[in-house]
Amino acid sequence: MKAPIATILMMAMSFTSTTAIAASIDELPAVTLAMEQEQQTIDLAAAIIRSQGDLQRYLQTTLDSSLHRLPSSARQMFVDSLVFTPRGLGSYSYIPLQTLSVTEIHQILSLFGVQTSLEAIPGLRARTAAEHLMLRPMSRPGRPNSQCYMGDKGTYCRVTQGSVCPTSCEPFAVAGE
Repeated sequence: MKAPIATILMMAMSFTSTTAIAASIDELPAVTLAMEQEQQTIDLAAAIIRSQGDLQRYLQTTLDSSLHRLPSSARQMFVDSLVFTPRGLGSYSYIPLQTLSVTEIHQILSLFGVQTSLEAIPGLRARTAAEHLMLRPMSRPGRPNSQCYMGDKGTYCRVTQGSVCPTSCEPFAVAGE
């Protein structure tokens, strides 16, 4: 939270009008959300794995992958939980990831471009300054305990214990809410 406060103070020093300062502070949540959405779009576009086919090719050709740090049964459980949408990974089970560090989970989720959903995984503990940054609050990190489903009318998240529905499962509606 120190960075946004410092940014506001720097902006405040550059304005001469208190009205301009007030307007800038009022617009900060919208600007922050827009920047987070842009970053999520970039993350999804840069993802190495965007489909089931990409995943199979990756697992066959990348033997030193962070996914291989999982015990084989946990890796299979994680892989079986993945739901892909036209935008990329729509949901995943975090249960098989819970034995890993925050950094290792971040590395795995980065393969799919959904690392900002890390915050939605309950019970994670940061052990380093970098891991604290990885767990920083986001406006739309993903829905914990939700799984992405694709139906006749598009994709939606449904309440499911142990899964995360990132923003790539648009329109980001939750069935049962």
